Amino acid sequence: MKKYFLFLFIFIIIIFCFAFKVYAFEEKIEQISCDKAISLLKKKNPQILNANIEYEIAKNNIKIAHAIQNPKFVSDFFIGNVAKGNSNQLGLLFPIEVAKRKLRKNIAEDKADILYLQAQKTFTQEIKKLYFIYLSLCLEKEKLIIENEYLDFLNSKEYENSSYKDFITAKQQNNILQLEEDINIKRKTFNLMINGQNSYIVYDTLNIDIYNFEENNFIKDNQKQLIETETKILDKEIEAAYKNIQLTKNERIPDLIAGGGFAFEYGDKPYAADYSGAFISIDLEVPLFNFITPNINNSILRYEQAKLKKETFLENTQTSYESEKIQLNKYKKNLQFAKENLNKFLNSDNPEIIYTVKSDYLNSVFDLINFYFNPK
Repeated sequence: MKKYFLFLFIFIIIIFCFAFKVYAFEEKIEQISCDKAISLLKKKNPQILNANIEYEIAKNNIKIAHAIQNPKFVSDFFIGNVAKGNSNQLGLLFPIEVAKRKLRKNIAEDKADILYLQAQKTFTQEIKKLYFIYLSLCLEKEKLIIENEYLDFLNSKEYENSSYKDFITAKQQNNILQLEEDINIKRKTFNLMINGQNSYIVYDTLNIDIYNFEENNFIKDNQKQLIETETKILDKEIEAAYKNIQLTKNERIPDLIAGGGFAFEYGDKPYAADYSGAFISIDLEVPLFNFITPNINNSILRYEQAKLKKETFLENTQTSYESEKIQLNKYKKNLQFAKENLNKFLNSDNPEIIYTVKSDYLNSVFDLINFYFNPK
């Protein structure tokens, strides 16, 4: 009887564990807004987290760059006959950098500012990617609906040639399968951006009314913000490179090692105590063989390189602005034309016309958001 109850108890435990495992590993689908996705992006996106860590490291490097070097404990003890007439010494030596610490700290501060701006830039870029994926996922889900509706229409339509009907319905089914695969890929990319490797919760987009799409609903044209941030980064790099020239030149200035301590004699000499006292030490590092000239030349070249980098960036930005302005106007006109056709023929009795105007509208919206968030 005891064996029977023991067996029953073990069986119940196994069933319970199996059920808990299935429940724990079951994916939970949650539809979220774009704003909620952005808040998750801030907390879990690896690119943003890594950029913030780099900035924290840079802030610690400021303290490291401005740190005072540790003193050195020195001692000289003589043993044997050499101790007669020679004092033993015990004291501390302090390395003193001349005209270097402040510059090194300023350069470290500039580098921290650069990494802070880089973190802002990374966040803005990731938001752009998120907007594109979110909106394109909404578009493709809506497109899947109208593709299935069109497939139902093709199946219900009468054809004189049955083989032709089989051909066009098979082609439509293949289009639907490809679209479903694209949706799954985008959904996985969406979750990787905001959810990391957590596979227990699958986030999806809300069912927004994509046919009343307005640019200001989701599109925040942050390309201007990216350009401004990149310009600030380049200015900081120029500033840091210029300070590095001065720091490299100051490497020629000798550093000091100053210190002092207690000096004394010991032994059975009656006068030893009378010769106790102190010592002062000052050492000077003279750049006799290494004049740091190649380092100075390299720092000057890096400064010129930083200025050239900014000039190139501004030139490319100005050149691309004109062409992008033309493209933007083209996509806006296409969207306006597609929306007019949608409003005009949406209540048509012909399902093929409805399918065409809806598809054209969705494609026009996709072209516009693709231009905004994935500029060529």
